[in-house]
Amino acid sequence: MFVRPQELLILLIILAVIAVPVIVVAAAATRSRRRPPGLRCASCGAVNPPSARFCAGCGQPLDGMAPPPPPGPGPAAPAGS
Repeated sequence: MFVRPQELLILLIILAVIAVPVIVVAAAATRSRRRPPGLRCASCGAVNPPSARFCAGCGQPLDGMAPPPPPGPGPAAPAGS
């Protein structure tokens, strides 16, 4: 069976339109799973890599520090303002 160049080009374009978004989404999902949360310093609040033993901001030991909380809504405005 012989495929004309125009048909081949159309098939390649269709394949690219379908495959590229799938590859991009899969790559983004893989990257997000590889990034563990950092450790927040109790002394200065700096976020450090999970493997850090000391804070990069203030030098305090990070033993037993919990990961930083997920970002949430900002602080509420005081009443009467």
